[in-house]
Amino acid sequence: MNEVKIICQKCGSGINDHGYILKKYNSIPKYCQNCRQELPHRFNKNLVTRKELAIYHHVHLVDFPFILERETADEFDIYCYGGRFFGTNWAGASYSEKFLFYIPKSLNRSLAVRIRKMEKTFQKFNADTQKLSDPITSIYYCIENNNVEVNMKALYLHNFEEYFKTTLKGYGRDRDKNILIESEFVQICQVSTTAKSGRFGNTNTLILSPDKELKKEVIGVE
Repeated sequence: MNEVKIICQKCGSGINDHGYILKKYNSIPKYCQNCRQELPHRFNKNLVTRKELAIYHHVHLVDFPFILERETADEFDIYCYGGRFFGTNWAGASYSEKFLFYIPKSLNRSLAVRIRKMEKTFQKFNADTQKLSDPITSIYYCIENNNVEVNMKALYLHNFEEYFKTTLKGYGRDRDKNILIESEFVQICQVSTTAKSGRFGNTNTLILSPDKELKKEVIGVE
């Protein structure tokens, strides 16, 4: 019985270790061992870059609106802010965005923390064209134990929710809560949900403020 010979698509020589590759990865290799050594991104073919956009020290968690998305075997679990039916009032199935928050299992919520806003850029490597795809950018956040003493004014993390609901017959809104924040603040992120019919929905906003008790005015019908 003749032995099957696999030819390298780059140099045309035989691939001697194709049996090992097939057994280990359940796929037939396209390149010989020498050509695989020369391929860019050989060990990590997809290119991922991360950049810190902002960092906030000495933050106290007045609110913790995050929902556990996934437990991991690492020191961080993944929580989400936003998504389907996110919020406590008139949440809908359609949503604008969902942000991921990486939070350590050891986080002590009663102590000040550090929050980092991160940007992740992902490019997929195409083995056939030997090129990277167009970049896909996403934003995520890390909440960490604040182990470094920083001489900065304390900040407080608040979440507030606005919502609306129209009558069944569509004669107008019988719920229409809006909040005017009078305190100084920095917006971290904002998400919203709506019913597929558009009859109700909500908006949640995550902010940092030097005020532990927010100065705010509620406008509309709760």
